[in-house]
Amino acid sequence: MSVIKKKEHLGDRKLTSETVGKDVQIIEDWAYAHCKGLREIYLPKGIKEISSKAFEGCDSLVNVYIYGDNKEEILNDSPHLLAVAIASWPEDTCDMIVNAADSLAFYRRLDERLIKYLAEADEVGFDPFLAGGEEDYEDEENDIDYYIFSKQVNKCVLIYERLLAENAGFFIDEVSKKCYLDYLAKFKLSAAFSALLKDDIFASRYKSLFFSLKLLNDEDVKELLPKAKKDVELESMLINRSLAGDKEGFSNFKI
Repeated sequence: MSVIKKKEHLGDRKLTSETVGKDVQIIEDWAYAHCKGLREIYLPKGIKEISSKAFEGCDSLVNVYIYGDNKEEILNDSPHLLAVAIASWPEDTCDMIVNAADSLAFYRRLDERLIKYLAEADEVGFDPFLAGGEEDYEDEENDIDYYIFSKQVNKCVLIYERLLAENAGFFIDEVSKKCYLDYLAKFKLSAAFSALLKDDIFASRYKSLFFSLKLLNDEDVKELLPKAKKDVELESMLINRSLAGDKEGFSNFKI
């Protein structure tokens, strides 16, 4: 049995694609954490355990390929891989969970996990492991406030993706949906909006959804406009929302 050890590839910024060896069964804490350029990873059939922190901070990761019969179990154990998987549904589902993702039962189990994740305190999992001699990192990655805010943004992204999946036909029960909408409403001026400004291929899908949820009032729009200056599409949506008013402001933003 082969193991990818704790911090083995920590912070390797040159790593863009990784094929894990066929004999590897365990990937330990922070094995690939903060590999900022890592976009895809291929995991072998024999993989049995992936630490929940193994891919922490891999912000560019968009494709994870898992071979074998334990795809869903691996995703359950690794929140970051699960987030990547959700972000690929339903438009571009990759090989890893194509069959499971087409199942309503899978989404019901997903809702259960996501509700528990939203209820989890945002500071859970914070570990300033970078402070002990690791040098190639921004200081903010050791900051608890930055960690909490990043986690809130990630939770909002998961909610957006789950709501988009519902729009594609995967029904959400009323209790779960209320929980999702309450969370977005709670962080509408911070994390929920910041998720729209993420510089990745998925963020553009969230903008129309954000406006269709009718979370904003006039004061919110005034506060958010300066933050959208670098995003012409988002700035235009906010201006149109402001001009149209509460009753008519969402007619052009259908999902």
